[in-house]
Amino acid sequence: MRSSGGRCASHTVKPTRLCSVYGAERNTGSIICICCLKDANIDRLTNIAHLGRISSHAPDAEAKRAATQQINTKAVRNWKSSDQLTWLTENFYIEKVQPILASTPNSSITKLLNVSRGYAGNIRKGRIPHPRHWQALAELAGLNLARDY
Repeated sequence: MRSSGGRCASHTVKPTRLCSVYGAERNTGSIICICCLKDANIDRLTNIAHLGRISSHAPDAEAKRAATQQINTKAVRNWKSSDQLTWLTENFYIEKVQPILASTPNSSITKLLNVSRGYAGNIRKGRIPHPRHWQALAELAGLNLARDY
């Protein structure tokens, strides 16, 4: 089927879509170009980060953080090095456990130790946790401590 201009109706030229800010060509479905979109996203993410910092220091967040710190402080105080297996040393942890934990999901470490995802990620990246966690992490890594060592 031909249109009155001599062209096929399915091959009509569509007008270039221009950015409403700078006049540059833009993507379909957007009123601004990719450069303007990046600037808008930076502003949006900056505002979101600001709101996150405010909410992280709200009284309920501070109370929750304080309660968690009290629990952790009590656990450290109640932990006795004499309860630790004598051969489960920092060197053993670094040489045998840590390499396996590097490929262990954060969620597994988080659930096992009841720690934040960030702290679990740091353990995966090589942070050495408190010795009270070594045995549980060694078992998570699949080491049979009673049999193998």
